[in-house]
Amino acid sequence: MATFVPVQCWMARTALGWCLRDLARAAAVSAPTVRHFENGEALKAVTVEAIRRALENAGIIFIDAEDGGPGVRLATNGATGQSGSVGRWPSRDHGRCKPVARPNENVTESKAPATTGDEVGELRLRVDELRRRLELLTDQHG
Repeated sequence: MATFVPVQCWMARTALGWCLRDLARAAAVSAPTVRHFENGEALKAVTVEAIRRALENAGIIFIDAEDGGPGVRLATNGATGQSGSVGRWPSRDHGRCKPVARPNENVTESKAPATTGDEVGELRLRVDELRRRLELLTDQHG
């Protein structure tokens, strides 16, 4: 099992389009607890494992430092056993979550696994969709 570090939590949450409350709800912990972990504060091992398990259940695969990470990637829908659930934008809050914030540490390099042309195209579509949704949220609240 790969080591789970705070920046991976933020990266995974970002990849899924989840706010702190979405992850907290999935892990059955509080949003401040998730924020504390992402800020590098020490938590009980059982709490960190609950956060990790919630992200893995949502389709996140953690990349260990020895494998070009630390980082994350999304599993294919078939790998999660939950068809179509990977990376879904949370709808239960109807846009009330704040956009995902950058972690408190400076990220100088981002490692990504090798991707095929089809995967790159799919990622571009997801990025475009996330930008569109962020613009809608900004228009609604700005």
